[in-house]
Amino acid sequence: TQAIETCFRKYFTFTGRAQRSEFWYWVLFTFLAGLFIGFVEGFLGGMRGTEPNQLISMLFNLATFIPGLAVTARRLHDVNLSGWWMLIA
Repeated sequence: TQAIETCFRKYFTFTGRAQRSEFWYWVLFTFLAGLFIGFVEGFLGGMRGTEPNQLISMLFNLATFIPGLAVTARRLHDVNLSGWWMLIA
C-alpha cells in the first residue's frame, strides 16, 4: 500500500510525523513478510534435509530495520513524544 511505499521512501527520515495507519501497515507488512519468508526458508530447508539457510530473512531484516526505526520515531513525534522513547522498549 501507500504506507509501505512511504516508509521505504523515507528510509532515513527520522523527523516529521507518521500517521497511525502508516505505522501499523508497516508493522503488518513486516510481520506477514517475515512469516512468509520464514515459511519458505523452512520449507526449502526441509526439502533438502538441512537446517534453513535464513539468508533471505537476514537480508529482509537488514532492509527493513532502519525504516522501522524511522517510522517508529515519526509515529512518536505524532503523539508529541521524542523518538528517543524507542530506547525504552
